[in-house]
Amino acid sequence: MYLINQQMNRDRNNYYGNNYTPHLYSNGRDSGSNPATWRDDARNITNEISLFTLTSTSIKEGRDITVSVSAKSLIDTSPNTELKLFVAVVLDKVVYPSSPNGLTDHYDVVVDLLSGNSGKKIIFEANLSKLKPLIGHFRSMDQ
Repeated sequence: MYLINQQMNRDRNNYYGNNYTPHLYSNGRDSGSNPATWRDDARNITNEISLFTLTSTSIKEGRDITVSVSAKSLIDTSPNTELKLFVAVVLDKVVYPSSPNGLTDHYDVVVDLLSGNSGKKIIFEANLSKLKPLIGHFRSMDQ
């Protein structure tokens, strides 16, 4: 479903240094483009302790949805650290019968990045929440 937003897709591929879609990174590790690998890699990190906590809230009013995200770290991060926060609008499933790659069912389709195509740089002080200006406003497909 990279055709929905081609520039966003190119920017994400450039950021991670790959040249194909679909592609997944799990906890900083390249999980490739195979859904079986994605599941295994995700399962392998479920028991790892994360230094970071993300909290999101959303409000739906009619067809409008407002989303905000805050992040917190157990450690301080250096201003020189290239740590970025990416917040995506994702559709559970898109059925695209005329898809160029022959796949008709597409799951977890990223349609927009509320944090911008290159993410938002974030610097943490231990145990202090950061509310980034990542409030997104978009139209729901449902009523």
